[in-house]
Amino acid sequence: MKRLSVLVLAIVFCLSLLPMAQAADTTKPEIIDMTTGVPSIGQLFTVKAYVTDDVEIDIVRLYVYFEIPGGVNTPEHIVMSDDIASYTGTPPPPGPDFHATLIVPDNAITMFYTISAGDTSENWNITDVLSRDVKDNENPSAVCPSIINTETSYQYIFNSTGSSDNVAIVNYTWTFDDDIGLVILYGEAPYFNFTDVGSFSGSLEVMDAYDNVGICFFQITITDAEAPVADTGIDQFVIVEELMAFDGSDSTDNVGIDEYTWTFVHNGTSVTLNGQNPEFRFWEVGEYEVILNVTDAADNSDQADFTIYVLNDPNVSEEFPWWTFALVTMVLAVIVTSVFILRSSKEEK
Repeated sequence: MKRLSVLVLAIVFCLSLLPMAQAADTTKPEIIDMTTGVPSIGQLFTVKAYVTDDVEIDIVRLYVYFEIPGGVNTPEHIVMSDDIASYTGTPPPPGPDFHATLIVPDNAITMFYTISAGDTSENWNITDVLSRDVKDNENPSAVCPSIINTETSYQYIFNSTGSSDNVAIVNYTWTFDDDIGLVILYGEAPYFNFTDVGSFSGSLEVMDAYDNVGICFFQITITDAEAPVADTGIDQFVIVEELMAFDGSDSTDNVGIDEYTWTFVHNGTSVTLNGQNPEFRFWEVGEYEVILNVTDAADNSDQADFTIYVLNDPNVSEEFPWWTFALVTMVLAVIVTSVFILRSSKEEK
């Protein structure tokens, strides 16, 4: 019995000499995002975190990626620096604080990141995915033709090919004054029908989602390609020897008619008259086909024709021509002479 008691005491004594077994650490580090400010394209941006643990922090990492046009860029894993470990001043900061600095891509739209931390007991914690809109401070580039030549009645399509932005252009605004009024068009390739000839200037303004603006200027020259429309009206009736007025006033043009030319044949002779309302006196009864040709300042032309019917005056009786009376007189003279000769011959017998 004594031997058993001695053995138990020996075991207890040995156990008392062993170090006390420590309870296992299962507490995850605590992470608080302390990042401030707005990331700007092409600029340095710092992510900050306040990380604590009940034992000791081993490592803090930043996982970051950016939304760019068409998707996302390649994610980065960055070990965050311990501000306390690198701090040499007095007193120390209230940390422990960690930070990581990176360059924001030139085409970034949104920044996404998470912060993870592990302690010496291999307990890990990670934040939810955090996001920050990226500030775009770069103006887009507006590109447009510097010289534009087109024609009236032609659907001209504007061209902004070559305009670009580090992220995306969201608005295209074309502005010009065509001497009729101010015109504003929107879109990458709007179209417009010009109706007046002339030369004037305009501009293209492109804008991104952050109201950054780029602008270019152009000069437009419009020439007249639209032919006039000749109109002589309906066929006309006129009394012979009366003065007739032609009328081309119903002819039209988008700009203006410069020349009116009337041609026809009268009594075997070609006749040309000029002007919108020339006059002519027809001396011979008959039908006359008249052609009107109209021409504008750009030498565009058109023609139309109509018929003039020249009639006798119904209020004037027709008279025999003088030669009819002469012929009758001669015939009567011959008859009288013949009768006189015959009578003289009979009396002589």
